[in-house]
Amino acid sequence: MHMRWLGIVAAASLLVACGESEPSGSVTSTTSADRPYSGDLADALSGARGAERALECDGGIYRGGTGQLHDGLEETGDSPAQGLDNWMDPEAFFNQVPTSGYALEREDGDHALLSFDADGKTVIAFVMRDGLTDYQDDTGWGVESYAMCDPAQWPPHVTDELDIGVWADASGARVSVEEVVSFHGSAHCDWQDTTWIYLGEEGERGEFLGNPDPGLRDLLRTTYALDVPVPEDARDTGWSRKGRRLLIAADGSAAYLVPAYDGVDRSIGDRWPAPKQPIGCA
Repeated sequence: MHMRWLGIVAAASLLVACGESEPSGSVTSTTSADRPYSGDLADALSGARGAERALECDGGIYRGGTGQLHDGLEETGDSPAQGLDNWMDPEAFFNQVPTSGYALEREDGDHALLSFDADGKTVIAFVMRDGLTDYQDDTGWGVESYAMCDPAQWPPHVTDELDIGVWADASGARVSVEEVVSFHGSAHCDWQDTTWIYLGEEGERGEFLGNPDPGLRDLLRTTYALDVPVPEDARDTGWSRKGRRLLIAADGSAAYLVPAYDGVDRSIGDRWPAPKQPIGCA
């Protein structure tokens, strides 16, 4: 799931870091963290897991990593913000992160913390370091480490813009994408009109297709159909998204999307078939 799919459009003035000669595309906000990170950037935030320490997740760390300046396409920059811009160019699509709305939360000597905040908490963190050398032998600011909280903790309009379909539980709380997530298929395979629902990591507990591409239909356990009877033994997950609640057939052959509203008949819904085996775009 993490690699299959994973910016906020901030109405804030551009933040120009010290020594920066031009505005940044990624650092476009001012920090809104209730408790800005006060640790030692040159020590406590150094190393492969450094960015994780600056996060304020409700739960575990979703994903993280280090910069790949020597064997990738990442390049250094003249400032922390420009270094992040250069990381975003090759990496943002594959990591499925917002490309703008980051803030310079801390700068301390040759280290800086760039953060993306939601509800006063840092949910994505990049630790930048000066003096790094990239594959072109240019030296400057580059990503030392990065980490992020579950996308369910990011602002809803951000996940929608990134095509990360976050669901809600019966109380209205956003559910971890490691439990359930929906997304459109790859344009590379011309599947962008098909929507996937994954249950569990990489769909290990269920994978279902809405409006499947005609070329995929022979790979499915049943048919896609609208307004069909929902089996009486279908399991109600309690999860809903965009006015539709998710039920799963007892044999796992299909998901059923029914109206989420109380008092509405849920015996009729849209059937989303499961594949006979996991489907991926080569």
